[in-house]
Amino acid sequence: DKAFDYLDRYLNKYPHNAEAYAIKSSFYGYSIGISPYKAPFVGPKSNGELEHALELDPKNPWVILAKANALHYIPKVFGGDPEKAVKLYRLAIDGIVKKGETKNSWNYLNAYVNLGLCYTKLKQYDAALQTYRQVLAIAPTFKWVKDELIPKLQAKMGKK
Repeated sequence: DKAFDYLDRYLNKYPHNAEAYAIKSSFYGYSIGISPYKAPFVGPKSNGELEHALELDPKNPWVILAKANALHYIPKVFGGDPEKAVKLYRLAIDGIVKKGETKNSWNYLNAYVNLGLCYTKLKQYDAALQTYRQVLAIAPTFKWVKDELIPKLQAKMGKK
């Protein structure tokens, strides 16, 4: 609730900040992840905030990343599309690199991780493994990728 309050106050001061609307959309999505029963009520709010962010700045990589996350995590029956999400993750990552916003950026690494997870969902295991290796090239000590995601993926692939 505090996060929404802070975002609303920020958006009252800066009503044209697309990234803030994308963050608000993501917060709604997170609240659905915690309490899925909220989806019918909160889902449209999340989508509305994201669409507004896209109207304000459709080329912003952080806004594109929020759209990719939505397409990745929303069930297909409600409009999710992991194949479109993959394209948007790649576009967002390219945009983040072009903006020079990669250093010490958890969101940049998270974009790669979610790309890998999306590839896994699509059963494109080689692409997922390559993506996780890219993450480790950037952040060699990223334990979640190194100790959990890669071993689970390799087990699916029948490799050790």
